[in-house]
Amino acid sequence: MANSKSAIGNRVYATVDTDPGSGFFTDPVHIRHIKENVFFSVRETVQDESDPSVMEVVLQFQCPGDIGWQNYNNNAMALVAGDRFNIDDFAAGVLWRAGVIDYTSGSLTFGFDW
Repeated sequence: MANSKSAIGNRVYATVDTDPGSGFFTDPVHIRHIKENVFFSVRETVQDESDPSVMEVVLQFQCPGDIGWQNYNNNAMALVAGDRFNIDDFAAGVLWRAGVIDYTSGSLTFGFDW
């Protein structure tokens, strides 16, 4: 298979199942423009509990005027399959994205829905 992105209706997701090299990210979302609760989640694409995916998923934000993306500090906890939480951020001009920056094995789907 190949890494893919999906931005349909009320969701922006990406699926990583092959080594993305320098990283593979969702399209950015601007939560203030969505005007609804936006949730972020990470899910196994294939349900096989005996062989969990191994990769580093990051959630990033970019404030107006920033020259790059900043990793979100999830209370110093790695993002893993099964994580799901609301992003409470209606600040003007702030963008969010998620991606895989280090891949070992498996297939994860991650991103935003509302």
